[in-house]
Amino acid sequence: DTLLGKGQKKTQISIIYLNTINTIDEKQFFVSMLATELYQWMLSHPSKDLQAIFMIDEVASFIPAGAEKPMAKEILKLIYKQARKYGIGCITGTQNPGDIDYKAFAQFGTWAIGRLVTKQDIAKVKTALESLAMQKTEKVLDVLPRLKSGEFLMFCPDIFKDVINMKVRWLLTEHKTLTEDDVKLLTTVEDKDFYEQYAVKKPKLKKERSQEKGIEHFDVCISDEEADKIINRKKRKLFWLFGPPTETLESLKLMLKPIIRAEAVRAKQSFFGKKLENFTLNFDGVTGGLIKIKHNGKIKSYRGWQEMLGLSEREISVIKLMFSKWKNRMTNAEIASRLMLTDNFVNQVTNGLMKKKLLSYVGKKRRAYLWMPLINVKVPMNAKKLLSYKLETSNAGTKGHILNSAVKLNDLTKLVKEWLDVSITDTSIIYYPYYEAKLVGKKRSRIIRISALNGKVIA
Repeated sequence: DTLLGKGQKKTQISIIYLNTINTIDEKQFFVSMLATELYQWMLSHPSKDLQAIFMIDEVASFIPAGAEKPMAKEILKLIYKQARKYGIGCITGTQNPGDIDYKAFAQFGTWAIGRLVTKQDIAKVKTALESLAMQKTEKVLDVLPRLKSGEFLMFCPDIFKDVINMKVRWLLTEHKTLTEDDVKLLTTVEDKDFYEQYAVKKPKLKKERSQEKGIEHFDVCISDEEADKIINRKKRKLFWLFGPPTETLESLKLMLKPIIRAEAVRAKQSFFGKKLENFTLNFDGVTGGLIKIKHNGKIKSYRGWQEMLGLSEREISVIKLMFSKWKNRMTNAEIASRLMLTDNFVNQVTNGLMKKKLLSYVGKKRRAYLWMPLINVKVPMNAKKLLSYKLETSNAGTKGHILNSAVKLNDLTKLVKEWLDVSITDTSIIYYPYYEAKLVGKKRSRIIRISALNGKVIA
């Protein structure tokens, strides 16, 4: 009722912006829950007159063609099939007509089709037009590639006998996406008061804090005195390897770096059925990097992992495919064939990766552009190769400065699932102790970090 604005004199328009939701799975879940609520509402509030309009822009990812069944697909198909009987109108839009399931739109009586060029898109539209009993289907299909920007052909057999040529007027204002600052300026006091009750208040996090209480951390094997001696040996000398030091130690403090320990599982098919494999993976809690802790406390980092954090599932799958291929150079058609996706969808993904400077053109193959990754990913695709040595830990209190974790667990979970094919079931934080020393010379200063486990310099 809040979204529909029931009881108000003016018609309410409620806009839900999905780009603030991080992952595709979360978007699918949200849309499916929203559609389910709408479906239940319309069943209990039937009407012969139009009482609401439900619109989704860029619907291709929610109702894709083929056997793929994302979470929101079935409930949207149900709404599109029955909504008209209960007084709910449905509007949807897509720039990729070749990627949607047209069976879901059988009850749609009005179509507005813009410029189409690819044979696949035109073939899909042809099927839809024939279902509307259009007599001039072939002539219409010939016109579609010649349409200009803002020109559409509208079909509505219930009202118009012929095809209607429609042209969108020029915008009277500049068409641009509002920034967060723009939204703040345009938001009225009444709106702020209304949404304040739904706001989630997040506690302010400090960059670091002193810790004396007991937390789980790896055992500190290097004392302050030993760390001081190690740092003194690292000071630059007047004559390279000998002579008096040219640097002085300004500060030395013990730091506690968060390590995200993730418990993961994978279902493996065996002769006796499915068998669950369990893995423990470690991640740098500050950068999100994938790490492996060795028996002496040394940390090995894997190049390329951090660059992939925040990518969508499809973007990750494209990069993974390229690094599983010998020459890691592929065309859109090859990617689409291997991942069983449409060419249009793959084209969107590769263009997105190019804008993020993760892919680049490197030539042509049979008149098709070849793509090559711009990042160097040195991450194994087998989770067994990433298992760390289990070191002793302690909950004893220690004086140190704790660094807060800034990693989004959703991004981590998504990347682990797509790249390693394992699912994270639980996470915990364990702290890695190291000493941070600030050395000051005549012209410049520098920071040296040494492990409190083995006394070795760390990056």
